[in-house]
Amino acid sequence: MDEVSKADVIVSALPYNNSTHHLINEEFLRMMKEKSILINVSRGKIVDEKAIMKTLDQGKFLGIAMDVFENEPLTAENPLWGYEKIYISPHNSWISEMRNERRFTAIYENMKNYMLGDKLVNRVNL
Repeated sequence: MDEVSKADVIVSALPYNNSTHHLINEEFLRMMKEKSILINVSRGKIVDEKAIMKTLDQGKFLGIAMDVFENEPLTAENPLWGYEKIYISPHNSWISEMRNERRFTAIYENMKNYMLGDKLVNRVNL
């Protein structure tokens, strides 16, 4: 966790499980550098949104980009909308003009590797 205090930008791209629930909490946010940037493109429940708002109220961050939330879709009444330094995207950070090419390449490589008995790409150990 020492690295947290050294980083200008932290990007969360973690899977959600019991050990990552609210991993980015008040203590984590307190360790981050002043005027740093936090980006969450993983799962909403990894970030404690109440801690985000409390920390933003203290003026700590340069900005926070959030693509996922604890409860989706984000309601119109959610106070996160009112923060100038929060940049909200509609849970689509994975989309790009290359997405179909990436999908085809991964599927093709895995089919080829499977037929040859080679290691599959992007394999997840559950």
